[in-house]
Amino acid sequence: MIEFAEQPEPALQSADDVKIKVIYSTIGIQDLRLKRQWDFYSKEGIAGYEMAGIIVAVL
Repeated sequence: MIEFAEQPEPALQSADDVKIKVIYSTIGIQDLRLKRQWDFYSKEGIAGYEMAGIIVAVL
């Protein structure tokens, strides 16, 4: 079973950390869906994706 959950956005822990955020949108055949109740990604129409993370400096 797959579960989807909102994750808190990563936070900087030290002065050497670098925060990145990538937002992109694609249109592919899999993104052109009809509205389906069970389809997680069709809730907002054409899929958009977002990633966030922290790059930690290794010294």
